[in-house]
Amino acid sequence: MEVLLLGPYVGSFKEEVLNFRPYARWLYDVLDYDEVYLNTHSNRKFLYYDFIDPSHIIPIFENISRDELSQVGYIHEEIDQKDYNLISRGIKDHIADIENVNKRDIKQHSINYIKSTPQIEIHKKRFEKIVLDKNSDKYKNKIVFIPDETGSKRILKSIKEYLELENLDFVIAGDRRTYFQNENIVLNRVDYFEKGWRMNLQLITDAKLVITPISHWATLSNLQSVPLFTWGENIGQYREDGIYHFGNKICLSFPADGDTNIDSIIGMLNYFIKEIRNEI
Repeated sequence: MEVLLLGPYVGSFKEEVLNFRPYARWLYDVLDYDEVYLNTHSNRKFLYYDFIDPSHIIPIFENISRDELSQVGYIHEEIDQKDYNLISRGIKDHIADIENVNKRDIKQHSINYIKSTPQIEIHKKRFEKIVLDKNSDKYKNKIVFIPDETGSKRILKSIKEYLELENLDFVIAGDRRTYFQNENIVLNRVDYFEKGWRMNLQLITDAKLVITPISHWATLSNLQSVPLFTWGENIGQYREDGIYHFGNKICLSFPADGDTNIDSIIGMLNYFIKEIRNEI
């Protein structure tokens, strides 16, 4: 009997959705094993339920997952290579006990545990819509504004003011790496640690429109085929022929930086909302 172990993964949510999950999905398809196990953050196991048996998804230590800001790239800043290797061995021991196999029969694949984040070759990544169980309709068909810190705060503040001035039905979402955290409906939940990531993805999936700067949030919006308004300095991958466009039929991405005229951005957003109002 041969067992495949994917992980451990202790890094950031951004790199998990851009690299580790699609890489794990590709490995699941191209490798032939009797059983497949995966090791990742406890509050992000739901990302894999559509292709990994939930009982085979082993959570890493909770304190590692709770320390969100120390998850940088593929690594956790408080865990060195030696500690990471110890985690790997412990997981293998656990699987060996469950499956009653020798550890030599457990083949492990993960991303190199290094501070830099080299991109995995695109042919070794399989992107597909992330399937979620049906959730509450409380926030369905909202405009979801995710003010990721990769964007200019000046631009994001102006967009927020525009949405408020126009009295549009919007919510602010995201994680601890977003602006306007006091108004973030996800961060303000008492169960943010347990359910925050899933709620963010549910909000995106059910959104009438997502507004966010070029980021992994834009990638997820395209992946879920949700109307998207996004901007940034490197937009090529998010345009119609880009690898992060995923055939999204309603996606406006355009070049902008911190010095871009605010009125032009707000004008484009206003036009975009009006143009697609009947479609969304």
